[in-house]
Amino acid sequence: SSMRGRSHAIARVLAPALALGLAAAVAAQPLVFADGRAQLAGEPAPLVAKLERRHFVLLEEVEREEGAFFLAYVIFERPPERSWGLLSASERQSEYRPDLRESRRIEVLPDGQIDEHRMRILLVNIVSRLRFSRDPARGRIGWVTDPGFDNSVRKVEGFWELSALGPARTLGRFG
Repeated sequence: SSMRGRSHAIARVLAPALALGLAAAVAAQPLVFADGRAQLAGEPAPLVAKLERRHFVLLEEVEREEGAFFLAYVIFERPPERSWGLLSASERQSEYRPDLRESRRIEVLPDGQIDEHRMRILLVNIVSRLRFSRDPARGRIGWVTDPGFDNSVRKVEGFWELSALGPARTLGRFG
């Protein structure tokens, strides 16, 4: 497949995955963001140049028995605190996910929440509950299917790890 077609396919996967990373609200615990420049210093120079140019780079795409796994970097042209706030606002998911027909909060937890999602992809209705967790001390938002619910999907799991690229930019590591 062409690289352009591959990029569009990745974008189609990344957009809903981004939305899945949205959690309830900023936790009371202080936010701590690592130095994104130090993190990128360990990456090959061509990869960093591509990231600066495109603001998105796929590090790894692996087909596993249980499904696809993606690892990517994304640069947000927003301060780290603002990026955290946007990625934590589950009520804004419909802005990113045209497939999401309904999202409702099931339970509020000390470090996150459980949300039920009702989606329609192609001709298939999908209902799942995701347990979102936030770790402000690590700048990390994670999600996984709630094992106590009869989900339409076997497993969804992922994370955002945010670090600072100066005061006005954020490096997101997505998986």
